Amino acid sequence: MDAERAARLAPTESGEVDDSNQDRLLPRKTWVRAAISLVLAVSIAVFGIWRLDIDLDTVFAQILRAQPVFLAGALAAYYGAMPLRAWRWRVILEKSDTAPDLPDRLPGLPGLLRIYLLGWLVNCLLPAKLGEVYRTYLLKRQSGIRLSSTFGTVIAERASDLLALTTLFIASGAVVFGGRLTATVGSWVEWALLLGLSVAFALGAGYALRHRFGRLLPAGVRQIYWGLQQGIFGSAGRLPAIAGLTAIIWSLEGVRFYAAARAVDVSLPLSAALLAALLASLLTTVPLTPAGVGVVETGVVGLLLLLGVSESSAVSVAILDRLVAYWSVLLVGPPIWVYSRWRSLQHDACRA
Repeated sequence: MDAERAARLAPTESGEVDDSNQDRLLPRKTWVRAAISLVLAVSIAVFGIWRLDIDLDTVFAQILRAQPVFLAGALAAYYGAMPLRAWRWRVILEKSDTAPDLPDRLPGLPGLLRIYLLGWLVNCLLPAKLGEVYRTYLLKRQSGIRLSSTFGTVIAERASDLLALTTLFIASGAVVFGGRLTATVGSWVEWALLLGLSVAFALGAGYALRHRFGRLLPAGVRQIYWGLQQGIFGSAGRLPAIAGLTAIIWSLEGVRFYAAARAVDVSLPLSAALLAALLASLLTTVPLTPAGVGVVETGVVGLLLLLGVSESSAVSVAILDRLVAYWSVLLVGPPIWVYSRWRSLQHDACRA
């Protein structure tokens, strides 16, 4: 984020945010970075198709014959998880700020869901999960909650997802492959284990040293730091609710992949479908392309081949699942942004 963008998003002394340049979803430089990332993603996909010598006619024929019932089921599982994600975020947000009127200032579930989907849209356009930063700004602009606290809640939410993702990935990998881990699957398990341990260590160290580290900071930075800490750790007392929602969310990810595979007549055990969905999410943490485009498809195809699925069917499943979990967002997101922009203009007109 450049200096001009940071200045525009910074709260003023009155607590307001300068939103005079919000006609565009993202600044021009960001679109250039998105284009570069998409070119890289296409290159990865083309290279994968070339290496596997895939019959694209067969792949497209399978996708076009996809069974509507299972395709609808995949979409229902994917978008059915979104309100649960927004609900979990609200659970974390309710303990993220010391302001006594915070619950009254938080948007309702539909408002949080709209913000969440807009952040998801930006994640599909840009690498490195920049949509998480965007939705913290949107929530600040709508509710006036401190940016530091809001960003802390996103860190807490991502940490809960990563811990669940890595734990379930290792467990489902053990169920599917047992002691017969190949070098490729072994490297994925090692990456998941390293990622999970890193997140757990960072959270543990941050919690244990939070007071000591806070006292070392300059007075001007200390308030921001404490807001961030409150956002991350303030919801510790709600861990059962957060863990329960997270478990349901990731179960729906497995259902989504299972339904997408059945849509093209590929029958997978639920444990294998969950493993594939978790691998897809794990690979989105690689900050090369938006939502891991190209990287995710390559990894999922590789896993399906290890599970005995034919090359054309593996590619068909990977593409169809990404049509549900990536490309559909690019269709759903823009109308939501237009509606949100209209609501914002109406709100500004009423305040004027």
